[in-house]
Amino acid sequence: MLTPPPPPVRYEGDKMIIPVLKEVLVVEKRLLVVEEIHVTKRRTEEHDTQHVELRREEIRVERKRNNPNEPQS
Repeated sequence: MLTPPPPPVRYEGDKMIIPVLKEVLVVEKRLLVVEEIHVTKRRTEEHDTQHVELRREEIRVERKRNNPNEPQS
């Protein structure tokens, strides 16, 4: 990075104005890509049979009448 030249000595009327300079450290932080990570999603299915012991089981039985004239038992 180039440094701009210092301001020149200037005159205002009978005054001579001389700029006084000092060096200052300027730190700059930038983001820089150094590598890339490519991630691909893949869908898989896995079938597995497991034998488990049931703690509770409920059964609901509904009966439908074929003849509406028959009494419901």
